Amino acid sequence: MRNGLNEGIKVARASSRGLMTPPLYLMIPFVLSGVLISLRNGGAPNIVETLLFSVSVIIIAAATNLFDDFFDVRNGIDAPGAPNTKYRKHPVFDMSLKPEKLLEYGILLITALAIILIVISVSIHNLLILLILPLGALISYGYTGDPFRLKYRGLGEAAVSISFIALSLIEIYSTSGTLGSGSVLLILQGSLAFPTVIFSGNIRDYTWDRDSGIRTVATVAGTAGSMLILRLMWVISTAFGVIFIISLGRPLLLFLLIPLLLTMFIAIYLTAIKDLTRIETVIGTCAFASVMISLIGLVLI
Repeated sequence: MRNGLNEGIKVARASSRGLMTPPLYLMIPFVLSGVLISLRNGGAPNIVETLLFSVSVIIIAAATNLFDDFFDVRNGIDAPGAPNTKYRKHPVFDMSLKPEKLLEYGILLITALAIILIVISVSIHNLLILLILPLGALISYGYTGDPFRLKYRGLGEAAVSISFIALSLIEIYSTSGTLGSGSVLLILQGSLAFPTVIFSGNIRDYTWDRDSGIRTVATVAGTAGSMLILRLMWVISTAFGVIFIISLGRPLLLFLLIPLLLTMFIAIYLTAIKDLTRIETVIGTCAFASVMISLIGLVLI
């Protein structure tokens, strides 16, 4: 019993990664966007669907982390001395979990998500939410799992961006019943801001990934090229945020442009720092802050 509890605690820590890489607080804007857009349009958000989406996103993120660690260990990417063993406690090398357990619990989480989505979506007569299931399973397993191996083919950032767009569209429409041009701008802002967290981590791990034979955008573009791409992502993401705030049609809300632009400049400045040890966590904070600043505009309307 005690061994089972200890293993459960280790798996929970592994799936959350100590709220790091990527931090789970990045999931908050997913949920808030649908709620705030619904309130802005004069409607009441569906609480059941909001909670269901929240649980789904957390399970998808947790399963992705477990599959990611399993396949990285199996493929020799994660090994003693690897970046993933330096910046956080690794479930295999630091917590003594068997790699197979990571795969088993990842599958268990996706199975639990399937049961939850099927039962609740049928009971509330909203089959649209069921789209989360195949999308979530593909994201979780396909990110590193065979035969997709998106992370190893340099498609990790693109997968995160596309999944953000798809999940956001489902969430906003399910909870608010509407999808306007403002919603699209907000989604596009996040779809570029959040992948910068993954990308900055790949820039940090450039040397190890290159020597391990991993194909990422960072290893293809090189350090200088990657920094340029990262800065461009921030500029375009912020531009979507600026247009979104302007589209709200309230001159007083333009003061939000100051912290939004400041967040962009901080993120761009950080890309020039030589010590990239904590860049992933700090960029994650900037990504979270940039989207939350845009969401504040919906609160103040």
